[in-house]
Amino acid sequence: MSKLKSFISKRRGKEEKDVPTVFNALYQFNNENIINESKISDNPLNGCGVSDTLYLEGEIKTSNYGFLLFGNHGCNVYLAVQERVPDNIPATLIFAENKDFTNLDERIPFLELPSKELEESTFFQGTKWFENNKEMITSQIQRLMRNTSIVFIFCENDGFIFGIVSRVLEFLRDNNIQPILSLHLPIKGSNTIKEFSILAFIQYLMDKETTYNFPFILLDENVLVEAKPSVPLETIRQKLIHREVNIVLDFVFASLIPSEFYKVDFSNFLHVFQNARGPCKLLSFDIYDDKSELSHLFKNRKYAEGFTTKTSSTRGFLFIQPGLKGIVTSEYRIVREIYANQDVVFSILRKRSRGSLIRGIFTYNELPKTLLEKYQLFSDIIVELLDEQKNPVAVQDLSQLRDLWNHDFYKISIYSESQET
Repeated sequence: MSKLKSFISKRRGKEEKDVPTVFNALYQFNNENIINESKISDNPLNGCGVSDTLYLEGEIKTSNYGFLLFGNHGCNVYLAVQERVPDNIPATLIFAENKDFTNLDERIPFLELPSKELEESTFFQGTKWFENNKEMITSQIQRLMRNTSIVFIFCENDGFIFGIVSRVLEFLRDNNIQPILSLHLPIKGSNTIKEFSILAFIQYLMDKETTYNFPFILLDENVLVEAKPSVPLETIRQKLIHREVNIVLDFVFASLIPSEFYKVDFSNFLHVFQNARGPCKLLSFDIYDDKSELSHLFKNRKYAEGFTTKTSSTRGFLFIQPGLKGIVTSEYRIVREIYANQDVVFSILRKRSRGSLIRGIFTYNELPKTLLEKYQLFSDIIVELLDEQKNPVAVQDLSQLRDLWNHDFYKISIYSESQET
């Protein structure tokens, strides 16, 4: 009990509330350059200067996890991983066109993807490329990921890449490796082909005919723009990539750092995803104040959660690394009560030198309303099936969307535009 008393500070009755005022939620990028500017202070904030995301503090141990990265998006993810752990890069394999890989470290294992016309960026072409190169792909994955239990997959919103990923997912599960996808819903109206491709891929992942259950982290770039409308989209998207990578790495590292109150290990983190299907919800706060009443942040999670749902998640992994003041006893109880009816692994880590952070990931979520609304896009587009000469031969019935995975080439366009032409 003495350890508990020494870690959680008690509040005096009339003392003012110690509520953080300087922080960023998952989709927020306020307090710009706060980490870089702190470098000249006697007690700098330890974190990523690109996204102002705090690093989890403590002894970083190696673990059995890896990354499979696809397309230009995957290459950007690698740069964020390299920034965080330059001397301890986890097992990583990159699938990308040569033009996207050019600026990366040539020592990183790399499989070159062919360049394609839009009509060739189809699910079927991706699955066919995988089958044609199956021995090379699977031998690379087996060699690199032989000691891994979890593989994080970041991929471009592209039908060809999703086709490859669909086969890679099955290979990983056949080899008892837990895949966790990261998917970003693109800005509405920014790119119809990318919007359609990811919605069709999510439908594939959720389809009852899909062999395995595959969990995927879901982030909505529309919320990102809402939270920071004055920042150019590409700038803020890069910030989100760096933040997401650091959050993912924090989960792995936190599962290897002893909790102050409970026994937590990597198997607890792995348990969250076993048998889970569908969207995983992230929760994240980076707090730059040295204040201890963190439960106030949980009261407004609009920009702190990857998406919102009315129904609570079933499983989760949540940890807090407090600042030097620790956590007030009443605050700790409030946070525990929020997740009292869920199978959530809860860990409070040793105090950090400055600031504090909150990280959570939750599975067994219902499909969020915002995602279901995006499927209205299907009523506004037409998918023309093409022959080998790229000439239209039929129109895909989108009520039979899975059949689209069997067509070599197709063209996606807005319905009104196709009618005019």
